[in-house]
Amino acid sequence: MSVWEPSRESGRFEDAPERPYTITVIAVISICYGLFALCPNAMSLISPVMGIGMDALQAQIEKEESARRAEVEEDYADQIEDAETEEEKEELRGELDDWKASNPPFDPDFFAMYAWMGEPIVIGYFVSDAVLSALGNLLLIIGGIGLLLVRPWGRKISLFAGGYKLLFALVFAIWYGLLVPGQMESMDAMMAAQTRMAQARGGAAGAAAPIAMFSSLSWLGAIAGAVFMWIFASVYPLILVILLTRKPTREAFDEVVAWRAKAAADDDDGPMSSPPA
Repeated sequence: MSVWEPSRESGRFEDAPERPYTITVIAVISICYGLFALCPNAMSLISPVMGIGMDALQAQIEKEESARRAEVEEDYADQIEDAETEEEKEELRGELDDWKASNPPFDPDFFAMYAWMGEPIVIGYFVSDAVLSALGNLLLIIGGIGLLLVRPWGRKISLFAGGYKLLFALVFAIWYGLLVPGQMESMDAMMAAQTRMAQARGGAAGAAAPIAMFSSLSWLGAIAGAVFMWIFASVYPLILVILLTRKPTREAFDEVVAWRAKAAADDDDGPMSSPPA
């Protein structure tokens, strides 16, 4: 199909060069990629919100847990005081010790992962990732639309977006790499707290085995996730830049643009119609 719709009254646009197939494919992929990638951008803002919100939740849980423990201990203290024999008192003290052993005090490390999410440098990472990545994705969408319309600005914006996304992927991969040790430390602390709770309530080390195994795989999961996200974020922008700078693609695109400029200059009947979708 020609880039310009043929005139209903004459066939003077029949010699219009076709929009390069490569440009059409790149344009459609850029638009779809940009729209799809905007979803993770919104999700990135959830992590810092969770980190900040968990601080208040942790304080509330700690306060309620302390009040509950104080109430139970006070109740046992009253029973011990009212006991008539020393044997009854010792039995009640033993029950209280057993209850304390199976109900350990609130462990702040249980929320260590969320506390890590609330750190300023981590919040800065997620917010910057969401905003700057969304900007790159919007540029891809705009550039893709410009390519479909075979406009010079579409190619320029697409090339800029590709380079921007490549630089973005590199910078944020390094930034995330700096955050991984803290993330793994907080995750290990959280898993250790869950292990202690499982052992206290279950009384067997085997009850915590799945948690310990998950903790040992946390590093592998973090690295695999980071590599996948880096590939997802950088492969298409790299392909985009390569294809748009290839000589055949560039010359075919410029041919359409040049024909449009010449046809517009020679057009005495009104403005050119828009390219087909």
